[in-house]
Amino acid sequence: MQISQLITEGLNSNYSDPSFFVDIHMRLRTLDHPANLSKIGLWHEGVTSWIGDPYWIVNAAFSKTASTVISQAYHKLWNIKMTIHDKQTEDRLGFIRNITLKNESSMVRPIKLIVHQVSLSNEKGVVFYSPNEKSLIHHTQDMFSLHSVSMPLAYHIQHGAGDMKRNWNDHEGKLFFSPFSATSVESVIACSSTLEPNLVYKAQAWQLVGKHLSELKLANERLME
Repeated sequence: MQISQLITEGLNSNYSDPSFFVDIHMRLRTLDHPANLSKIGLWHEGVTSWIGDPYWIVNAAFSKTASTVISQAYHKLWNIKMTIHDKQTEDRLGFIRNITLKNESSMVRPIKLIVHQVSLSNEKGVVFYSPNEKSLIHHTQDMFSLHSVSMPLAYHIQHGAGDMKRNWNDHEGKLFFSPFSATSVESVIACSSTLEPNLVYKAQAWQLVGKHLSELKLANERLME
């Protein structure tokens, strides 16, 4: 039986609400902006596996301070270890998520790192892609949030505004480009990379929140330097 079939059957039979209440996601809400949830997962062999589904081992998070958290997860079938270090930005406008991936198998694994932003409030708003910032920007009432991912060894980074179910083709691992949404306050970023055996790959994801978009753009520019 193919690994993708095993995972799909496991998700369908054992896990009805993937990863919304797993620590590795919820930890980000202990920071200053609890209205947004940032889910993270990997796509490989025709399946998206969110951290927290039955094929991940998630270790208890370790925190030295209220604004710095270290978490670790291991995919039992793909043998990929993910270490995440979450911390507040120096300007306290949001958080930075430092991500380390290590392929501990003997196989080359083409993967996509998936970062899914979800608003936990009932507010209506819009989401749009900003090419200058290479970021997705959410706007609800008088607040903005800016989401971006940097992965130096990724050969392609895709952005999608709006409902993930509409924009993401799970079987093909394809994110359809959607630059604007006024119907769903969520967004997705997919980073394509090839993980060689026993090598370490790094990425950064960040979320900035504030009332002034110009301030967030300046902060984003500093983080991308």
